Amino acid sequence: MSKKKLKYQDPALQPPKAITQLLDAFSDTYKPVEREEYADEVFTVRRIREYFQAWPIPKMPDPLPPYLVELERRGFAMQTAYDGHPALFCVRWHVNEEICSAEETHDKEAEVRTGLVSMKALIARRMMERPADEDEEEEDEWGEEE
Repeated sequence: MSKKKLKYQDPALQPPKAITQLLDAFSDTYKPVEREEYADEVFTVRRIREYFQAWPIPKMPDPLPPYLVELERRGFAMQTAYDGHPALFCVRWHVNEEICSAEETHDKEAEVRTGLVSMKALIARRMMERPADEDEEEEDEWGEEE
C-alpha cells in the first residue's frame, strides 16, 4: 500500500475565512475585463475599500493589500483608468441570481458584449412582465389624469 502524501498548507499563509467569503462573493458577482470601455463597473481603490469595508485603522496595518493580492490571483489585476487612477475593470455576472452572460469562452470582448446584451434583455423582459399597480392611473406628461 502506498501512502498518500498530503500537502501541508500553513494556515498563516492562507487568507482568513471572512476575507475568502467576501472575495468569493465579489468574484461570483463580477468578472474581470481587460479594458475600461468593456467594463460595466470600475472599482477604484476607494470603491474597493467600501465594498470590502477595508478602511485603515490608526496604528494598524492597512487591511486592503490582502484583498488586492487575492483579487489578482483570481484574475482581477489593477489597471490604470482613463482618469489616471488605479482601478479594477469588471462586468456583472448576475442580476438577481440569474446569469446574464453566455457560457465561458476565450473571446473576452465578445463575451462582455454578450453579457451586456443579455443583461439588458433580462431587465427589459422583467419590466414588461411586471404587473401594473392597481392604484396607478394613467396620467399625461403634466401629471393630470386623462
